[in-house]
This record gives sequence, structure tokens and C-alpha cells, in this order.
Amino acid sequence: MYAYCQRVRRTLAEVLSDFSSARIPLDYLLDLVPELRPRQFSIASAAQEGRVYQVAGDVKTWWGFFFFVGFLSSKNIHSHISLLNHFIPTTHETPPGDKICHVKIARGTMRPPSSPTTPLIMIGPGTGVAPMRGILESRIHEGATDNVLFFGCRYRDKDYLYADEWAARTAEGCLTVFTAFSRDQDHKVYVQDRILENAVLVWRLIDERGAVVLLCGTSTKMPEQVAYALKRVFMIEGGLDAAEAEQYYAGMEKSGRMQTETWS
Repeated sequence: MYAYCQRVRRTLAEVLSDFSSARIPLDYLLDLVPELRPRQFSIASAAQEGRVYQVAGDVKTWWGFFFFVGFLSSKNIHSHISLLNHFIPTTHETPPGDKICHVKIARGTMRPPSSPTTPLIMIGPGTGVAPMRGILESRIHEGATDNVLFFGCRYRDKDYLYADEWAARTAEGCLTVFTAFSRDQDHKVYVQDRILENAVLVWRLIDERGAVVLLCGTSTKMPEQVAYALKRVFMIEGGLDAAEAEQYYAGMEKSGRMQTETWS
């Protein structure tokens, strides 16, 4: 059930194609099919820019029934294209200016430091970096310089979002960037590894200067592993035991100094 349905996000149309002997009346089928739910995406721009920027991965995958039953048939191979990305004019055939959906702007969940002198640690692997860009632009506009970004993706050449902007901000002295390109070497490296490698800096900013930590990205293993890495920093650099590190982390969450925004 998991391998055939959930793991590959198989659609109802694909199931009916695989099991062509099934004959479901149209009116009953329409009762079964749920409406598409609205999708929320973080805005990757600051208010003063005057434009709304969106960060999305251009995803197209192919899935087949062959791994399940042991044979390969062309009618059992399906293409999945991301719902949002299919309508992006820069990558597909939707002409600029076409109306594609209803859009509304909602208040985000993340609250950066109210003072520009309070350090900010941003952890945004992949498209999770989207809100970080807008927050950073607002912070720089307010004169903040103590900004640290941990960015992770698979390949530097393919997936390093806003690389030129981060380099420019670093040259201006208002951003420090630590990158983790997981597939560019013979061993995988993730943002949680970079956090541990820079434990001294992370602990100093959090404990001595009251830094706020923002984490955004997929809700698979990453948030849990980042939380574990931060607790390890508390133990290694702060001399806390495991229970104290848990309590320290919980206190940051309660006070809003550790904020997490993830999606599945």
C-alpha cells in the first residue's frame, strides 16, 4: 500500500489506468475525488522590494508499476509534474499575463528579531531558504549585520539558490554563509553537519548574544536532525548534559527564539 500509493503519490487516474477492469460510475467517482486544497508558499522578497518573488523546485518525475509486479508496460509509466511549477511561465508554456489561480497573501509564521542588533541564525535547506531571503532583505534595510545562513542542497552548480546574492551580502559584511552540498563529494554533508562544525560560533550567538534561530524546509528527517545538532552544540560548547540541553532547546521554542516552519 505504501510503495504503490503513498510513496510515489500515485493519482486516482493512474490507479484506474493500472487496473483497467475497474468500472466506477462517474457520479460516484466525483464524490470520491477531493478538491485541491490551497497551497501556501513563503514569499522570497521583502516588502520594500515592491514585488513578490516565489521559490519553487522544477519537479518532474517518472513512476512505473514495474517494480511492483515485475514487468514493464508503457501504459503503466506515469509523469508527475508539480502543480504550481506547471504554470510558471519561465519554465513552461503558460504565457505571461495569463490568469492561473486565485492568490491571497497571509501573514507568515516566522518572527525575526525585533531589534537589528540581535543576531539571526537562518537554516534553510533547498527551497526552505525562500522566507530567509525576504527576512534578510528587511534586516539589512534596518541596518542589521549579524546574520548567519546555513544553506543546503544537493549540488552547488544545480541547486545553489541565490548564490550571487549571498556572495554580495557577504562582501558587504552583513551575512555569513555556511553551505552543505550533499552530493558534491563522496560522502553526504548536510546543514546539521555544518552547524556542528561551527559549534563555537553558534553557541556564542545563541547563549551570549540571544540570537533567534529560524528553520524552514521539508518536514522529513531534517528538522529533527537539526534540533539534535543544536542540542549537541549546547552540550559540547555549553557543558550541558542531555536533559539540560533538551530543556534549553524547549525554552528557546517557548520564547520564540527557535522557530520552525516545515511542510510535507
